[in-house]
Amino acid sequence: MESKDENSSEVDKGTDMEDQITTINIDTDSGSYEITEIGSSGVKFLAKTKNGGRTDYIDRDDFNAKKHYSLNGKYLTYTYELGFDFIKPYHCLLSGSCTDQPLDIPDFVDVKPVTITWSGWLDDLSGVGNYQYELFDLIANGSENLMTGNLIAGPTDINGLESRFEITFPNPGAYFVVLTCFDKAGNFKSTRRILLFDDASVVTIQHQYPNLIMSATKETSRLWIIDRPPAIYVKWTNRFINERHHAMKWLNTVNPDPAVSAEYDDREGDRTIEWKTNINAILEFQVKYQIMYGETRIREKDFLKTWNVLAQDTFISEILEDGERINIWVRAYDAVRAYVDDFVYATADSSPPIIQNLWLTRGSFLNVTVHNVLELNAMT
Repeated sequence: MESKDENSSEVDKGTDMEDQITTINIDTDSGSYEITEIGSSGVKFLAKTKNGGRTDYIDRDDFNAKKHYSLNGKYLTYTYELGFDFIKPYHCLLSGSCTDQPLDIPDFVDVKPVTITWSGWLDDLSGVGNYQYELFDLIANGSENLMTGNLIAGPTDINGLESRFEITFPNPGAYFVVLTCFDKAGNFKSTRRILLFDDASVVTIQHQYPNLIMSATKETSRLWIIDRPPAIYVKWTNRFINERHHAMKWLNTVNPDPAVSAEYDDREGDRTIEWKTNINAILEFQVKYQIMYGETRIREKDFLKTWNVLAQDTFISEILEDGERINIWVRAYDAVRAYVDDFVYATADSSPPIIQNLWLTRGSFLNVTVHNVLELNAMT
């Protein structure tokens, strides 16, 4: 038996292990064997052998001489590859080589079913094998943060060539989807996305909290503006609410999932693992107004988003003339864009009253112009 190493054992430090190929040839009487080590990714065994032999016989025509002849055999080659893959699959977005999403899902949903897509998953050694998804609900359970609740659907296997599936949510609620990518060696990496589903969302007005034009005077129940402020200030603290979203804390911070590493967790989009900015589960306010004089519309501006939802107020850059009325609509949106409108108005009157046709009377006498103090005191 003879063996030899065709390559030097010295490692080129400038070459990746996956590029280093070492081959060992073994020759025997029955054939040859070749063992090829392909870096750290695996080993390939190649066996080449030839069958055959010889036939011994006695030649009766040659005085029983013992003779033989050889059989012409065939060469047979067998190859077996054993791969090594201890590296998890990864997504190209994390390496900065793409803009694909490891899992793309709407943040706020009011219809079902919902189509979920993904792309850009890679595995450099054994290759991507298949995917698997799971659907969980999120619950507060007495805490301010949302935590993993029940497994609603899955785990469901998906062919490695697929890149989408549909999910139907059983009830309104906060959920998260976990997508796991498996390579052919069984290594895996998971990502997740948070979402809120509600196909019956309702925004309501809390009438115990007023919607007020603060530029109008308190003494007139905020109905009259008696000076000329440079802007009309409107405030609606706690006026609007989505009671279910607020009570169930569906927009609160989501606790980490131990099965999902931080860089693969939901950190992009409108709904992430972080607290979603809201006030009473309201995500946006818009304001519309009209300036009227009697029944005549002077000017108007359509709905515009306010600067800060948490402030629950706005300034309208209008200076009203005497007799003009401002009609204001405030619209409150929740996460799935359900909304409710509220209306308030005020009228401008900044001029003092005019006293005219003043008459003094005494008994049945009108236009009495001169009275003494006692007479004035007794006048009605």
